[in-house]
Amino acid sequence: MSERRIRHVIAAFGSDLRRWPDKERGEARNLLMRDRAAAWEELAAARRLDARLDRLPALTPTPGLAALILARAAALPQEAAPSRPAAAPAAPVPGILARLRDMLAPGPLWPQLAGLTAAAAFGFFIGMSGIVNFDSSSNMPSSVASYDVGDFSGVL
Repeated sequence: MSERRIRHVIAAFGSDLRRWPDKERGEARNLLMRDRAAAWEELAAARRLDARLDRLPALTPTPGLAALILARAAALPQEAAPSRPAAAPAAPVPGILARLRDMLAPGPLWPQLAGLTAAAAFGFFIGMSGIVNFDSSSNMPSSVASYDVGDFSGVL
């Protein structure tokens, strides 16, 4: 707690630490235990003021004074309570075409093009490396061309 803060707390709650909020009370005790002269002076001045106020007689408002206060309060213009802001309208639910568009192109186009380029480069590398040998009579790899797949003439 700073010395500025303890001045504010003393002004708000007085010199009796029992009337202070628990958190403020503990921090004020720590500050006073560090022997801050300014804090002790503020507390002593507040104790003197509290003692003077305690010597004053208690005032009880007369019924006429209470009625006058209530009448003047009722005569004051009343401000309307602040209205709550209107709720934001619900966002429209996207249609099937908008959902399909979002699924097909959820973001920028470059990741899709990069994937396509990588697949093409991989296919070119496999074709040019000789890992798969093509039979010269057909455009099928020799490993596939050697299998007997049967007669499909009746299927078509």
